[in-house]
Amino acid sequence: MWNRLIYFLTSFYGVSRSEAVGFTVLIPILLIVTFIPLWYRYVKNYETRDHLSYFESFQAWVKESEASIQNEKTSVPDQGLSTSEAYFEFDPNSSTVEELKTLGFKPWIAERMVKYRNAGGRFRSFDDIKKIYGISEEHLEVIRPFVRIDEHADKKIEQPTVMADESDYPIESEVSPKMELRNINTAVAEDLVFIRGIGPVLSERIVKYRDMLGGFALPDQINEVYGLDSAVADSIRRYFYIDTTAVSKLDINHLKAEELRKHPYVNYKLANALEQYRIQHGRYGKPDDLLAIKILDDSTFQKILPYLKID
Repeated sequence: MWNRLIYFLTSFYGVSRSEAVGFTVLIPILLIVTFIPLWYRYVKNYETRDHLSYFESFQAWVKESEASIQNEKTSVPDQGLSTSEAYFEFDPNSSTVEELKTLGFKPWIAERMVKYRNAGGRFRSFDDIKKIYGISEEHLEVIRPFVRIDEHADKKIEQPTVMADESDYPIESEVSPKMELRNINTAVAEDLVFIRGIGPVLSERIVKYRDMLGGFALPDQINEVYGLDSAVADSIRRYFYIDTTAVSKLDINHLKAEELRKHPYVNYKLANALEQYRIQHGRYGKPDDLLAIKILDDSTFQKILPYLKID
């Protein structure tokens, strides 16, 4: 029987004897592998789950969850504050970091508020506190009854010697026209939110773009911030000045392309070109050497010129 089967396969399909033998062995193995799982499922005695009891337990869990949510809604709202915090009347223009932390302010928020005051800022109303980024609405409602701002404190403050000329900038702003000018390259986000049209998101964006540049070198660069209205940009120039002494420079004789292209004015191609030109021609001796790079147009060159450092 076996030999007749082998003969039939070799003569009918034109295969060798060894191939026919392999085929006859492989077929039973495949059948066994295919039908064993089916047989196992058939003969295996699975424990039947009690679906009814499971459904009842699930319903009980749903009811408990709904009751828990309802209790949370009817209970005193969680302000995210510890029970050890004691509330007392305070003036945000004179409170220390420790006092603000006792009132539930997060440490980094308390430090920002004090830093803002030290930089010359002032809270003139409760609404000014709302502009500090990171304070929750729940916390604001809790501290509202305890805020006491001395409205006559401004009269005790000496007028700053460096002032912005209001007549030169007729744009209306929430900031007092007698406010002392500040350095835009050292300002924090809270220093900017007191200008009308700038909220927490935009102020953080301005600071982030400034840091990516390495500092503002020219007044018109403020207009490059995404989403910044030209009128708001004029207000920033009205109350902030630019100190270029702290502007970070690009050491093009040492920085690699990966580091150079992190600057907003230097794209991938230009960064590679700057590095390759230095490798092929040696160190840059003066800024004008960059003009030999074909893909560097004059407009981009003028923009990156204040940020170039050549030893």
